[in-house]
Amino acid sequence: MKTLTLDTLKAKSACLRQREVFKRMFGESVVVTESLCLSVAGRFDWVWASENILSAYQLGLYNESVEPAQKLYDESVESARKLYGESMGLALKLYNESMESDRKLYNESMESALKLCGESMESALKLYGESRGLALKLCGESRGLALKLCGESRGLALKLCGESRGLALKLYGESRESALKLYGESRESALKLYDESMESERRLYNGVMKSERKLYNKSKAISFAYAYNS
Repeated sequence: MKTLTLDTLKAKSACLRQREVFKRMFGESVVVTESLCLSVAGRFDWVWASENILSAYQLGLYNESVEPAQKLYDESVESARKLYGESMGLALKLYNESMESDRKLYNESMESALKLCGESMESALKLYGESRGLALKLCGESRGLALKLCGESRGLALKLCGESRGLALKLYGESRESALKLYGESRESALKLYDESMESERRLYNGVMKSERKLYNKSKAISFAYAYNS
């Protein structure tokens, strides 16, 4: 088995971090074995090491050895990314559908409240018109008393009209506030569900990626040990 030295890393212009890790773990030199490389598979940049430390012949052996693992890693990464993208698309679709349904319900509530407000106003105005007409009729029949009744009827009709209008506006405001509250709660719930779905998918994706990188690093470490000692 061949020995790799810290001086070799310095001569090949390895980065400071990699030299520090090497020195901390092995000192000035270490015998390169498969088991050793496996034990530090995630600590070193095997691509840099293969391209800068191995000879042309050894690099060919390394590439040949690591190729199947690299192909499997690339396929796994592509599959994980595709699945993650599809999951994100589905979660976004469900969120948009939920929002569309809530917007529709909100618009219907507002339309109903406006209709009720309009009907109440129309009823109040009709009552006002009828009261005013009756007062005017009485006014024509008996001017003195009728003028008094006319004023009283007109005042009462205006009062009723105002009260009806106020009640209608109050009902409209309450309906609008209730609809807005329901819409806000539905939106918050939909956002929470979307975020939870995304977080779950991200954890799954990151877990897969971490596992695949670990396996790939082990393959590169073994391939380096094999090529370095060849």
